[in-house]
Amino acid sequence: MTAPEVRHLHRVLASLDAHLDGGLDGQLAGLCADPAVAEGRAALTRLVDPDHAARLADELDPREAAWLAEELLRRWAVLAPPVLDPQAGLDRTTGPAGTRLTVRVVGLDPGWTVAWTGAQPDPDEPGTATWTGRSAGVTARVLGRGPAGRVVLAARWDPPGEAP
Repeated sequence: MTAPEVRHLHRVLASLDAHLDGGLDGQLAGLCADPAVAEGRAALTRLVDPDHAARLADELDPREAAWLAEELLRRWAVLAPPVLDPQAGLDRTTGPAGTRLTVRVVGLDPGWTVAWTGAQPDPDEPGTATWTGRSAGVTARVLGRGPAGRVVLAARWDPPGEAP
């Protein structure tokens, strides 16, 4: 399981990537048009790539991730108030009944719901489902309300050796 500090860093990076170039709200519009930031922009694009992010999570010390996230937020705040977008992920544990997945959500108001594809939801524990090996992977679609209104988030887990 990825450390909370590393997950927070991923959220900061993904939010910065979404808001850069004027993305979701035009907050930082025009910043990346300057050739002086082209190299840094390309590096950010690599960091938010899911394959690169997974490798980074394996290699990054949680203390380093916490420091880097706070430094990015500090520098972002110099330009505009940081806006961290809602995010969903899946935590996995394996047991005799199969692979148990729990959706992890940050940035949504309480009362969000989840719809599972490829796994059997646990009626006693909302946000939890079991994968028994009968599907190629699992997708959790989370519906809720965030700071900007209604939000739909998706988190996916593919078993080792399976292609999405």
